[in-house]
Amino acid sequence: MECIKSGEPEVAVAERKEAKEAVGRYVGLALRYALFGSEPAVLLVCGRSGCGKTTLAESIAEKLNWDHINSDVIRKAAAALPLYQRSSTMIRQGLYSLPVTEKVYQTLLEVTLAHVEKRKGIVVDATFGLAKHRTHFSQALEKQHVPFYFIEMQTSEGVIGRRLAERDKMKHIVSDARLEDLDLLRHIYQKPEEVLPEHLLKVNADSGVETTLAQVIRMLSGLYLERRRTRYVPPC
Repeated sequence: MECIKSGEPEVAVAERKEAKEAVGRYVGLALRYALFGSEPAVLLVCGRSGCGKTTLAESIAEKLNWDHINSDVIRKAAAALPLYQRSSTMIRQGLYSLPVTEKVYQTLLEVTLAHVEKRKGIVVDATFGLAKHRTHFSQALEKQHVPFYFIEMQTSEGVIGRRLAERDKMKHIVSDARLEDLDLLRHIYQKPEEVLPEHLLKVNADSGVETTLAQVIRMLSGLYLERRRTRYVPPC
């Protein structure tokens, strides 16, 4: 009914908008049940700067009707810096220092656990370039007995370089990472080799967001079916 109403020209604009939003909520609910059942879950979209994390994280959050939190937004908001203005070299040295980064990941974890406590899913969007941050999240989420997955975006050096270069032409980019930072960013990124296979999805991000999103949904669906299969206890 809401789906029909959202496309009827004789229905008032406000009503069509409300109906469209309702349809989105129903679709999100159906997709959440298909991927996670009635459980909350945490999706940690990670990977090197320029791999397309934020675009994918926003798309996943929209499809599931979940909140999306971004490390760069938290970092700049905490420093009272304009979100879409690139910081100077001097400011970036402090902004991306290890002590500040530790606080950012602690905030990300606190927000994530608050959602889990309310039995809400969430999409976390951050590089997660250090093993200790991934381990910290893994240990905390395991204690909560909640499904969680690191979704590592993998792409070629050429694609990353092109995307970082394009950022100078784009207005609404929160991250300060640019092409000149490519070598440094490659050097400091630690691959998630310590993450257990059942919590790690490696995604080819060379294609557009719709293709990548479909890939993630297929993977999550397969993992949910596998969880259900292993939990099944046949009748006596």
